Amino acid sequence: MKFRFLFFFVLFNSTNAFAQSDSMLVNEAWTLMHPQENSSIGVDSFNLKLDSIYVNVKYNTTKIITNNFFKNSARSIIIEYYFKRDSIKYIQTSEKNFNRPNFDYFSHYYFQNDTLVKDDHGSSRSNVQLGVSYTLDEISKMHSYPNRIDYAFLNKYVFTLLAKLKLEIQLINK
Repeated sequence: MKFRFLFFFVLFNSTNAFAQSDSMLVNEAWTLMHPQENSSIGVDSFNLKLDSIYVNVKYNTTKIITNNFFKNSARSIIIEYYFKRDSIKYIQTSEKNFNRPNFDYFSHYYFQNDTLVKDDHGSSRSNVQLGVSYTLDEISKMHSYPNRIDYAFLNKYVFTLLAKLKLEIQLINK
């Protein structure tokens, strides 16, 4: 009996520890995205062209927001980079769903000490409320996004763009 209690106690605490570390990453990202104080930090902007990709960049000391237009595929994604003390903490990408304009497709990247510790692809969110008349199958079809940008390309692009942005911002600030 004591062994069972000890076993379940250890099991419960170990699974809680993993969940807590993930929730700590998400909470830190949330606080970076939604600061409590009204920031009076100005926003600077510039434009880049990378091959056939047009990038509009807005930045300050804590975040970089890019609107990326892919000319060849006519796709557009928004990539938001969040920093704390010059260290990358969180990246969020959002891509419009061509099939349903009210649904966005999201990817999230979480960092500790400038090292990627968790990434999450595949969440979608609607900016409209769905009526009760939709079946679960219809809702699933609305949230599906078969023509989205490939994960492998997105991962490579997000980090390549970050390196390019850091260099451009350093040159601008000199």
